[in-house]
Amino acid sequence: EVGAQCPVEEVDVASLKTIEDFVSLAGEGTGRVLKLSGVTRGWPIMGLSLDATKDKIGGTEVWPRDLQTTRPEVGARTDSAPLRDFLSDGRFANLTVFERAFCPVTQALVALCGVPKVFRYHVRAAPIAAIARQGHGVGVHDPARNHHLWVAQVYGKSSWLVFPLDSGEPPGKGAQPAVCALEPGEALYIPAGFRFSFRADDDVSVAAGWAGDLWQR
Repeated sequence: EVGAQCPVEEVDVASLKTIEDFVSLAGEGTGRVLKLSGVTRGWPIMGLSLDATKDKIGGTEVWPRDLQTTRPEVGARTDSAPLRDFLSDGRFANLTVFERAFCPVTQALVALCGVPKVFRYHVRAAPIAAIARQGHGVGVHDPARNHHLWVAQVYGKSSWLVFPLDSGEPPGKGAQPAVCALEPGEALYIPAGFRFSFRADDDVSVAAGWAGDLWQR
């Protein structure tokens, strides 16, 4: 059980000219959770239907896992399937694909994406893929303490809860998360020092992003 949910401020990245603008807005140190628009402008994947994306990368192997209660970094990868099967086969309805750069599906997905100009030369980050079926996703996940996270919704809708690290493990009763609902084209920025969970709110939720360092010139 969590306490009152905190709204997330919305920012259009087109309004940010430099990385200093972003850092000033997001805040150094503790940081602020932000909902970003404009992140996916110009991404090739945004001009493709889900079926068209399946045609392009649907043969890529994925390892669906139950990550509602198991941390992604320790959840065993035991059974694999083509991405197109994961997205449509009932056998995988309660499983999630959440992977970093080493996974073929992450590489295939981010090849159809891009990095906003304001971040392009200032993000040392590994790409991630977050793909889930309705009602499922990732339980509370604690990324590396020095890692920032950007994740952009590509298909479907998803809900995210973001907790400070000092909210306990699992977050205790009364913890006040930032809450964010993402639709296609919208993105979420989670600064270092926060943990998160997410859930798919449509039949299929597909999101792509990066986890890593943020620095200025």
